[in-house]
Amino acid sequence: KQIDIIIHNAAAYGINPLETLTLEELDTVLNVNLKAPIMLSKLYAAQYLGKSGRIIILSSTRSFMSEKNTIPYTVTKGALNALTHSLAITLQDKYITVNAIAPGWINSKNEPISERDHLFHPSKRVGKVEDIVKACLYLSDPENQFINGEIITIDGGVTKKMIYPE
Repeated sequence: KQIDIIIHNAAAYGINPLETLTLEELDTVLNVNLKAPIMLSKLYAAQYLGKSGRIIILSSTRSFMSEKNTIPYTVTKGALNALTHSLAITLQDKYITVNAIAPGWINSKNEPISERDHLFHPSKRVGKVEDIVKACLYLSDPENQFINGEIITIDGGVTKKMIYPE
């Protein structure tokens, strides 16, 4: 049986001060966050023979803005954005669309969230896993072939918000 949709969601993350960052830590993040999606996409494209293939890459809003000491994670997520448009163009003749989702703060562990943290978001809440699932379902729809090479930010509006010092 053929696979029609692949969603790249694995990620390695860590707080790594530049002064103490090791080559091993860097390699781990590069291998999981960037090399694996490239090689999985290669394997997927080689077997795909249909007319509505989908690759969905989970990037991050960290590809647009940074948090201190997250260089390997941030760099790889930025590279995934470039991989998205590169694969979209490369795989166009195979009828495979490639898009990315750049989630912001998603409460993936159902942890208690303070009212202050919810209110920080213009949407007035932290994201839920379901927000990302709905976007994946939309991008997976065989009739959505005109969305290709895009990075869709799902962050409750945080990356659009001007933040001034308090």
